[in-house]
Amino acid sequence: MQLLKPKKPKQDNPSNHSINPADLAFTARGKTWRNIRLILVREYLARVRRKIFVISTVILVLMVVVSSFVPTIIQWFSSNFQTKLAVIVSTGPVAGQDAITYLNQALNLTSTVGGTDVSGSNAAYKITQAQPTEANTLRKKVQDGDLDTLLTINRNQNGDLIFDYYTKNGMEGLGSVRLSQALTILALNDRLDRSGLSQNQIAQLFTPPEIKATSVSDEKAGGKTAEERAASYIVALFLVIVLFSTIYNYGVAIAQGAAEEKTNRIMEIMISAATPFQLMMGKIIGIGLVGFTQVSIVASSGVAASLLQNPIKEALLGNKTGGVQIDITKISINALVFFLIFYILGFMLYAALYAAVGSLVSRQEDVQGALTPLSFLNIGAYMVAVFSLQAIDATWVTVLSYFPFFTPILMFSRLVLGSAQWWEGLLSVIILLIFTIIFTWLSSRVYRAGVLLYGRKPTTGQIFKLMWAKGK
Repeated sequence: MQLLKPKKPKQDNPSNHSINPADLAFTARGKTWRNIRLILVREYLARVRRKIFVISTVILVLMVVVSSFVPTIIQWFSSNFQTKLAVIVSTGPVAGQDAITYLNQALNLTSTVGGTDVSGSNAAYKITQAQPTEANTLRKKVQDGDLDTLLTINRNQNGDLIFDYYTKNGMEGLGSVRLSQALTILALNDRLDRSGLSQNQIAQLFTPPEIKATSVSDEKAGGKTAEERAASYIVALFLVIVLFSTIYNYGVAIAQGAAEEKTNRIMEIMISAATPFQLMMGKIIGIGLVGFTQVSIVASSGVAASLLQNPIKEALLGNKTGGVQIDITKISINALVFFLIFYILGFMLYAALYAAVGSLVSRQEDVQGALTPLSFLNIGAYMVAVFSLQAIDATWVTVLSYFPFFTPILMFSRLVLGSAQWWEGLLSVIILLIFTIIFTWLSSRVYRAGVLLYGRKPTTGQIFKLMWAKGK
């Protein structure tokens, strides 16, 4: 008698990116990694090809690039705004020098006073000298807004300099403060000159003292410069935002994916060919790689924009490139390695919990409500991280940095800002790894119990009972 060959199961439509159970049916337990790979590839390809992924990635890249150039844009607009200052000098030379030359040096920070040589259209102040006969005309220009300030320099009966400062809105703003400081120094310089001191002696009197300030944070920073500490702070803040947004957005996607497969009854087909653990890990890794892909694209765009910022600033502003220069290339390789480790372990820890909760929900409409406790935990970790960056050495930050759900954000922030030693980072990684393995295993038990439960949400007692029941 000729044996009948078993019929091959019907294949699903490839356009739906579904998995053929026949591909998974070769002893599910013996093909764990093969099955996980098939599932994660399906999840990854199905999601990166969606229009929403492409559109959101493009929007994020544009936001990061534009944000990177905001300081340059602000400085460019500021450099194109000049304060128009007309000066009437009725005293002749002051302290052996022309008052107009002095004001130009003091207000526009030229090299004579130790600053950057700035002139022409890049100068903060456009200073013109006027005659006393033009006073009324210039006051009318101030009233009409064609002139910002009219400054008249005279002497009183004692020979001291007096200044008549005429503006439309009074002495307000940082510009007026700078002008007041410059005039104060000019008056003191004039008094010293009239007392018989030479210009060299006066220059020595006004030479700033050498001031060296060292803080506890500086010592812990291991000799990092202000620019390096600023770059470290930016990287720490970047991880806080990236980890929070990735966990929330893609964690919800994992939970909704499980609920969607239960709603469509696809889960009943897949569970017959692969173990719940394989299904859960394939979904977590596949969707996690989608998030990592998006983060990598956005981060690479941000790095490229940051590296291009200084050349573009020099092209737009010339040598007027004041302010702190942020160079992200000064971040150490060790910090980047810890970034990757904490990102992966942190996502895996939360994603396993999201998958477990999603498996217990029968309808997609109920996913958000079921995820509320996890959302509070995630948001809580984010808020703690944001506040802790301002008090990274606080005891409560140190303690919470060893708590697994806060470790990825807090410990990395402490490491990159110089508040923790390398061995603390290694210890926290070990603790986080252990908890990730434990919670992944527990979540797989919940996932196994929940994927085939339909109807009313099971009670906590029923979940624990099903978790320890025998099965695949």
